Amino acid sequence: MNQDSVQDGIKFSPYFSGPSVSENNKRPFVLNINGIVTEGRLSLSINYSPKQYHRETMEQLASLYKDCLNRVVEHCVTKEQTELTPSDISCKSLTIEQLDQIVEQTGHIGRIENVYPLTPLQKEMLYESERNPISGAYFVQIMFDMRGDFDVDSFAQSLDQLMQRHAILRTNFYSDFVDIPLQIVYKEKKFEFNYEDVTGTSELQRETYVDEYMEQDKARGFDLQRDSLIRMSVLRTKPEEYRVIWSFHHILMDGWCMSLVSKEIFENYFAIRENRKPQVTLLTPYSQFIEWLEQQDHQGAITYWSHYLEGYEGQTKLPGEKIKPKHERQNSRTLNCYLDDVLVEQMKQIAEQQHVTLHTLVQTAWGVLLQQYNDSNDVVFGSVVSGRPPVIPGIESMIGLFINAIPVRIQAQGGESFTSLMKRNQSQAVESHAYDTYSLYDIQNLTKQKQSLINHVVVYQNFPVDHRMESLGQKGEIPLEIMNVGVQNIIVLILR
Repeated sequence: MNQDSVQDGIKFSPYFSGPSVSENNKRPFVLNINGIVTEGRLSLSINYSPKQYHRETMEQLASLYKDCLNRVVEHCVTKEQTELTPSDISCKSLTIEQLDQIVEQTGHIGRIENVYPLTPLQKEMLYESERNPISGAYFVQIMFDMRGDFDVDSFAQSLDQLMQRHAILRTNFYSDFVDIPLQIVYKEKKFEFNYEDVTGTSELQRETYVDEYMEQDKARGFDLQRDSLIRMSVLRTKPEEYRVIWSFHHILMDGWCMSLVSKEIFENYFAIRENRKPQVTLLTPYSQFIEWLEQQDHQGAITYWSHYLEGYEGQTKLPGEKIKPKHERQNSRTLNCYLDDVLVEQMKQIAEQQHVTLHTLVQTAWGVLLQQYNDSNDVVFGSVVSGRPPVIPGIESMIGLFINAIPVRIQAQGGESFTSLMKRNQSQAVESHAYDTYSLYDIQNLTKQKQSLINHVVVYQNFPVDHRMESLGQKGEIPLEIMNVGVQNIIVLILR
């Protein structure tokens, strides 16, 4: 019996059960071939009509098939390592020759686990990184301080466990292998971790060193084809105080993932220190999202976005906008504007009363402001959607890049009230949801403005990374105080 049958205590009856199909039944197929493994042996039965084939023909077919199987087995047993075929990977468009070439060209990096296409926004990030490798546009750097009894070796182990669990963290990105860009997952990839003790210097020297370290880390960036695209450094600044610098390329994951990843890092860390198994959620591979993405209605998206942007003749600009050189390092600045609690509460009340989201209210207000600046009642700008389809089980805890950028059109109709405009914007957002995975680059190509259609993106975020991270240090028996969390470049979109 095969393994499952032995474990279940099931055996085949030695008695004849009679024909499984009536002799008067019409044959749906010319040949019906069934196979089963019993007692470690593969048995095949070929069912055919003697009115169409001679027995000798079927015996010859069975003999040829057996010879082919033997040659396949002989070929496989001579191999020291398993070899990939297109049936083993998610990207089914690759030929065996193309895959063999990819395996050969990436052999110095590691053994391949999977290959699949990129999401639309990953493509944008890859192309921009190749056009302007020094821009640093998609370099994300998170800083925070830790205080307490910190074990370096346990922390390093927790990072390696994270790396092995999530395929996206073992991924590199390529555009020059075939006619579509590919992301390649490697079976093994080390989490780049660095620890330094700088307690033997003065306070001024420590502060200077930490600042310089962060700038050098940012200037180093990432090589998308070779590097581990996530790394972390811990600098010990005082006997029980540490500065943590966590950097990754945005092509790996979006902002929602940061709290998921940090939670898992510290859960692993405390589990190692407490000699127990970590409590983690069931893992849904990122490749499942990519496969879902490939099955979407692309022609329907083309039709929808063509109609959505039909008749838009202008080009929405920001006040004081300047043309920047194409190739320069991203030199971003941040201006924080805070709304008081009273105003925020009023905004929430208005959104609730009008049955719209707070996001829609903010987005519509921005559109009205742009209308004033551009002296037009029809404006277009970019927005970012979460991109996590609820139809995929476990999507809320999956690590990867799901967000996508889409155009938002705010078109006021003569004398229309803000409330009416806001409700219509909400309705359009609901309609757009079915097509918000389509590439922004391709959407812009549907218009006469092409890649000049959108020059800025409004991002509405609701993930309090700092508060969530600060609470993680208290989960273990030997707690750590996490404080002063800061994030740079949570999302920067360079629009082609």
